[in-house]
Amino acid sequence: MSIALATVTLFMMFISLVAELTAVGGAVQLITGADTLPTVLGVSLVTAIYSAIGGLPVSLMTDNVQGLAILTLVVILCISIYVYTPVSSAQIIASGSADVTGGGAICFVTLIIAVTSASMFSAGNWQRVWSAGSNRNQTIGIFGANILQITVLCLMGVLGFIAVTKYGDELYVPEYMAFAAAFFLINELPFGLRVLFVILMVSMVASTADTIQTGFSALFSTHPRVTVRWAQTITVIINIPAIILATKGLSVLSLFILADLLCAGTCVPIAMGMWTGANPKAALGGMAVGLVTIILVFVIS
Repeated sequence: MSIALATVTLFMMFISLVAELTAVGGAVQLITGADTLPTVLGVSLVTAIYSAIGGLPVSLMTDNVQGLAILTLVVILCISIYVYTPVSSAQIIASGSADVTGGGAICFVTLIIAVTSASMFSAGNWQRVWSAGSNRNQTIGIFGANILQITVLCLMGVLGFIAVTKYGDELYVPEYMAFAAAFFLINELPFGLRVLFVILMVSMVASTADTIQTGFSALFSTHPRVTVRWAQTITVIINIPAIILATKGLSVLSLFILADLLCAGTCVPIAMGMWTGANPKAALGGMAVGLVTIILVFVIS
């Protein structure tokens, strides 16, 4: 069971790293017109190198700096978009973008299940739980992080309302581009503000990427024959295929959906495997069936 858990965790973190690098490369290309390779290569190697040298302490330190920068830049950019794209609440209501629908409710529940399942398989997240030092520190960190996340999500969510109100069917025809709604708005900002957005994207991805990098090192170093240095070396090597895939222009949403579905399909059987009343082989079999089913559905769809 531990081997199966490590395999799913490794795959999920690798797909997440590819998705993050793909996202930052695509965003910078969309805003500046630059090729994706330099951006992807720079973010991947820089985070891999400082994570390998400094380990978890450096990752935690940069998280604090990046978190403050991200929150500040999100507020600045959102205010800028509100100013440069004046849309009244009456227009938003008329567009239907803020309507409560069944599809929206399904997406809401699905997102909670997907993110929760994926978070359970992130070695970087469990490192941060361990580094809290006490239950009190952990509780403060969780509540503080949730407040910041809700703030950012609300600010960015309003941008979605504005984009749908302004662009309408352009976000859906001839191809589905609603997930990139914020980029449509940012492209209309002055050059200086677009530069701030590039900095924001790089900061957000770097913050996640170094968490994944330290998670890789922690996962590999659990093997008794793998030293910390070897674990860090393997982590740097893993970045090579991640960089190659990130420059292929794959769908970021598809990558995240695949990772989230795999985690959602395996977290319950694995949790059952830790219960003394469950048969470990049955739990392992349930996980295998879930993985095969999800991969087949993903490939077919």
